Amino acid sequence: MEIWYVFEILSGVGSIFHLMALSWDRLCAIVWPLKHRSYTKTKYLVIIFVAWSVATLVSGLSVTGNRNSPQAYNMTVICLCFFLPLVLIFLAQGITLVTIKRNIAKFHHSSSLKRDVRATKTILIMIGLFLIAWLPFFSLGLVRFIQDDHSVLPANAIFAVKMLQYSNSLFNPILYGQKFPEFRKAYIMILCSAKSDGDSARFAISSSVNTNNFGTSSSTIRGLCPPPQRSHRLLRALIRQHDEKIDIPQEEEELTFMDSGL
Repeated sequence: MEIWYVFEILSGVGSIFHLMALSWDRLCAIVWPLKHRSYTKTKYLVIIFVAWSVATLVSGLSVTGNRNSPQAYNMTVICLCFFLPLVLIFLAQGITLVTIKRNIAKFHHSSSLKRDVRATKTILIMIGLFLIAWLPFFSLGLVRFIQDDHSVLPANAIFAVKMLQYSNSLFNPILYGQKFPEFRKAYIMILCSAKSDGDSARFAISSSVNTNNFGTSSSTIRGLCPPPQRSHRLLRALIRQHDEKIDIPQEEEELTFMDSGL
């Protein structure tokens, strides 16, 4: 039970810290665009490392915190690791939306402005899905630890809140695949690679079984199927040809994960 609780806190705190980092990164990109262009990959890696380090520390303290003072620990986590980051996220998004609204009147034909609007909409969708999934869980925990009687909640209510919480892991891959071309390509490569490896294995087995019937060695038949490495190269070539054919706009390709363009 303790391991399950540790990973639950780790995923929740890590998710909201990443949303906070994305929100402020988008704020910097719109309010200070010249400075934002100088951001390096190392800086983003440091931000990711700090986010997961804090999440790991908070989740690790849950083992001793729930034993010694569970109410104090849970109240601290809920306030400092959920509601405070949530306020900072709303603040960053509010400033971002106000700045975009002002820029629309001046540069309504700018392609970079359209990219910023599209990226901001994506982050707002991510924040909305996160709130739908996690807000009932943290609100329920806050109410439970504030009240004095600690009344037992119905099992169905707890189950519904938990399922809603876990549904965030289902929505994110769908959203990423819909909004980010890089994720779509990765999904295609993973699925095609798994299918190619499975088909090659089944074909190799059937070939060796039918060798005596057709008088052909299994190695000769397997040679007709490209190895996984060659399949990956062919897949990458097909993806490049497809992108060139549909002429993906440059601003959409620049929509990277940390640049929010998850």
